Amino acid sequence: MPRFAAKIIFGLAAVPFLMGIFVLIVMLFGGGLLGVCVADFVCGALAIGGWIGLWRSTVVWTHDRIVHTALAAILSVLVGSGIGVFATIFSGIPEEAAIVGGLFGGGCWVLLSTWCWRQTPQERVAAARGAASDEPIGCPMCGYNLAGLYEARCPECGTRYTIEELLRTTRRPTDVDESLTTGR
Repeated sequence: MPRFAAKIIFGLAAVPFLMGIFVLIVMLFGGGLLGVCVADFVCGALAIGGWIGLWRSTVVWTHDRIVHTALAAILSVLVGSGIGVFATIFSGIPEEAAIVGGLFGGGCWVLLSTWCWRQTPQERVAAARGAASDEPIGCPMCGYNLAGLYEARCPECGTRYTIEELLRTTRRPTDVDESLTTGR
């Protein structure tokens, strides 16, 4: 399975996992507003940290992106909390309202982080220029020259890559040859 697909599946699988953690924390605190608040905080921190950890290698981290990501996290928490409070006022059931707020906050985080992390036109041009380089692209694992292949899988060692991973982390065949001769 390609790494990109695995990341998407992992992100989707995290939703019911986080909901289970939420319910466990609320049960540990015996329900009530304190348990709901602790569960919201823990699950929100896990969701935001996990999402950043999952996608960090695919994002070009600039100062602006870091600031925008922090603002997106804060806004997501505020949206989720606000909707949770609003739902509590109208339903009177804080547990259910917190779940609703958490879902809205989580959805807000995914949308805002995707917007913040999207590739700029300048980054697309730079990636295209890098891809059009005359230098051969070597497998990061074994150094095999991958030029001319129709898929991002090394026929020598079998490792699969995305094009972005190859362009960002590739070791040129000459680097591998030097490392074999120098022992580095």
